[in-house]
Amino acid sequence: MFTCPNCGSENRYGAIFCRGCGKKLDIIDQITVDNIDEKTTGKKKRRRKDKSKRTPKELRRRGIIVNAIRIAVILLVALAIYLTQQTPSLSAITTSEASKNSFDRKKGRLEAALESKKSRLEKITQKEINSYIASLLPDVKNGKFIRLEALQIALESNEKSMDIRMYIRVFGKRVLFRLFGTLEKKDGHVKFSPATFGKAGNLPYPAFLMKLHCRKVLRGLTKETDLFSKLTEANITEFPVTGGKKTPGLEVKVSGK
Repeated sequence: MFTCPNCGSENRYGAIFCRGCGKKLDIIDQITVDNIDEKTTGKKKRRRKDKSKRTPKELRRRGIIVNAIRIAVILLVALAIYLTQQTPSLSAITTSEASKNSFDRKKGRLEAALESKKSRLEKITQKEINSYIASLLPDVKNGKFIRLEALQIALESNEKSMDIRMYIRVFGKRVLFRLFGTLEKKDGHVKFSPATFGKAGNLPYPAFLMKLHCRKVLRGLTKETDLFSKLTEANITEFPVTGGKKTPGLEVKVSGK
């Protein structure tokens, strides 16, 4: 409260006119050294009082909890780094120049069918797909600290699933990113439907981040992604090859409608 110098009435701080005599109050006079000391002293006392409420036992307990949280965070980060470096043992997907040329011919027939508005069905083996992808890697733009070493697509005909594998060097360390999913037909076109989580090494990795990586890596390959987006049918199956064996592949179709 602030005392009016004219009549002695008590007024609240910030009042312009005295409530007793009505005289205009000088705001400057209200802010005195005593008032400031009184306010700050009260706050300091309250702070000291709050701190004084904590017993040594409570302070020790608080310190133990804080240190436990710090240790847990460090261990989780260390575990995540360890799991990303654990590359699963996977069978190599073979490639060849002949398979790449075969893919080019089939791709050309699909593109010609689209231009002439005709339907076309092609059977493309897993080896042909990966041989073509391997030929595209020199055109992929790599970052300063991140480099794509290999991109492979593994097909599982029994489960009708697709495993997209990206072997990437991150600051010199080789990491395997994997995205799992299936091919689904939506709105008349084929779309890749990923699982919720992929993997970075053996560490669970959100699929939406993996898809973001794929987009960045394949950003310059607009012609290939445009053709894939126009497929009206795509089925993961097996094809017979020489020697009575079978190989996984894709049966794809474009429609002239």
